[in-house]
Amino acid sequence: MLTLDAYYAVGTTFIMARECLNEQVQRLLHVLTRAKKNIVAYAPTVPKGGRGRPSVLGKKIILASLFAQEKEAAVFCSTRSQ
Repeated sequence: MLTLDAYYAVGTTFIMARECLNEQVQRLLHVLTRAKKNIVAYAPTVPKGGRGRPSVLGKKIILASLFAQEKEAAVFCSTRSQ
């Protein structure tokens, strides 16, 4: 497990984690980081049937809404809940 500050959570870190697999195609590296609350992702675009320029971005997904769960973790022999 790799724990990073939000400053170091860049695309290359996640690409490296995605490629760290063993022979059974199991993940060898998990990344735990604190992300910004305003980060969004986009769903794949749906091809439109008419004329004109195709859409570049699909539907917006606000990632903070997907991870709005409270968990407890042991941090330096104490328990924190966030």
